[in-house]
Amino acid sequence: MEECTASIGFHPIVLTLLILHILALDVLEFYGNLRVKLTHDNCNQNNSFMKKLLALCAAVCLTATVYAGEFQDITIKELKSEIAAKKVTLLDANGTESWQNGHIPGALNFETTESKLTSVLPKDKSALIVAYCGNPKCTAYQAAAKAAKKLGYTNIKHLSAGIAGWKDAGEKTEKGS
Repeated sequence: MEECTASIGFHPIVLTLLILHILALDVLEFYGNLRVKLTHDNCNQNNSFMKKLLALCAAVCLTATVYAGEFQDITIKELKSEIAAKKVTLLDANGTESWQNGHIPGALNFETTESKLTSVLPKDKSALIVAYCGNPKCTAYQAAAKAAKKLGYTNIKHLSAGIAGWKDAGEKTEKGS
């Protein structure tokens, strides 16, 4: 596994915002034309407006879905609290080279533990498992989170800041061996 640092194409959020912008311009244009006397053409325009409004609602729902994600996010502050209380198992999904160069203290290298995940994760299926990867745009964490979910774990969270955010916050890392 390699560290995820680049994305291809438009980010879903950017694409959704672009659609919302275009639809908002159409809505403003429609309201500007409301002063015109209601005619057959205006009825067609009203149908067009309703279709655009429906598309706008769909775009908003898409944005909410993208933000929601399958796994709940955890902040660096919340994670630090869980680490201090020794109530979390961390899965680093950045790959062995990245893990060796620096990971959150105590994090397991998912790449090397994936085949024996059952033996390295807690027996309690409701225990907190936090998966992370490189940065907010990286999706490599999903493999680790889904592997834990497949094993029956129910309290899986995602550190969306990733190792980059952890370092940017001035938090300590440890090197692997």
